[in-house]
Amino acid sequence: MIDTSYGLAFGNDAPKSPETRLWETVLIRAIQDAMGDGNTLEKSKAQTWIRNGGHNFKLVCDLADVDPLQVRGRLLGMLD
Repeated sequence: MIDTSYGLAFGNDAPKSPETRLWETVLIRAIQDAMGDGNTLEKSKAQTWIRNGGHNFKLVCDLADVDPLQVRGRLLGMLD
């Protein structure tokens, strides 16, 4: 299970493929960019990507084996 500091947990303790772990990492990086204090352009892009919840967001969530509606719903309340 991958747990972020934003109160989100992805997956369960079952073994995952390297590809699933890769996409979890991509999603977590986007969350870190959206919540972080770093580069404001990257933060803005990440927040827009999450807020829009478009095809690419859904695809990344599906590949990470998480529910895109659940992840997006949880994150929308945390975004600035």
